[in-house]
Amino acid sequence: ITPVNFALSPGCNISKLKNDSSETTNVFYPLIGISITKGIIKGIGINIAAQYSYRGANHISPIYKFRNSYIDFQITPQIRLNSFLNFQIGGQYSQLLKSQLIIPSFNPIIGTRKENIISKYNSQFECFTGFSFLLQKDVNLNFKYSIPLKSMDYKNFQIALNIILHKEYFKWKDTSRANIYGMKINKNGYIEENGIIYPATVNSPPKFRDGLANLYQYFEENIRVYPIIYYNDYGNINIPFLFELKIDTIGKVSVVGLAGASPSEQDILFRSGHLPDNIEKVINAMPLWSPALINGKATDITFYLPLNIKLDMNKIILLPSKYMISYKKRKKNK
Repeated sequence: ITPVNFALSPGCNISKLKNDSSETTNVFYPLIGISITKGIIKGIGINIAAQYSYRGANHISPIYKFRNSYIDFQITPQIRLNSFLNFQIGGQYSQLLKSQLIIPSFNPIIGTRKENIISKYNSQFECFTGFSFLLQKDVNLNFKYSIPLKSMDYKNFQIALNIILHKEYFKWKDTSRANIYGMKINKNGYIEENGIIYPATVNSPPKFRDGLANLYQYFEENIRVYPIIYYNDYGNINIPFLFELKIDTIGKVSVVGLAGASPSEQDILFRSGHLPDNIEKVINAMPLWSPALINGKATDITFYLPLNIKLDMNKIILLPSKYMISYKKRKKNK
């Protein structure tokens, strides 16, 4: 349930070049690219990018320089180090599109001359490493240092912004019994008692140990929350979840799916370290409940567990469910 980010990446390449006399010089050339980033597991993602770039090449003198244009394809695994810094290491395949010799002139009438030439390297592979810094919401600054594997004549330093244009968020479980975005259960046949929403046909609902307070304590002791990006979110963000659970006749509870969550908080869910995955593991590992009873007999049922979570630094606070979900109570028989 991790999001996919689509981004635009403008930037520049800084190439350190050598001439035939082993003198060095730095040249700056622009680049533009697009990228897709997908979270894989907690704190680890992969970025796939394509870009059109200009880079320098070995030159014959401080005056005459080569300028090469490439189409680049990058694969970059990245690891989240903290709330604003990612470490990157990856590889790049570059296909040469055009190589030009730039011949400047001191005569303003003639101007700079560009001559197309044939390069002995039509394609090349590079390995790189670097870091990505969060500047503001949906904008990162990337630094990459790369070395070509074929030719060691130059080394390249890349600076680029990563501007997120679009995000595909969570794929919520489709259920006819819940209004996913409204966090409401409106169908007849479901009632709520002590924070548990269960079928009205059940005479005795499933119970966790000694009640809801112990259930909240269990979650607070076992759920681990990883730092989110914006520090001002701590203590200010409430995240409502609606989990669909199944309980068997011996009281074993397992997660069917995430039936709903507030769409305005979907970005927070991802930045908080894949919190729904974490909660699901804790639910699946919890002790046995008291099973649901129909006419005094234990039975398998599917029920809903609403959780309203408040992030506070690296821990969570669970708030009463009445603040995050509305339901239609069963009408009493007259």
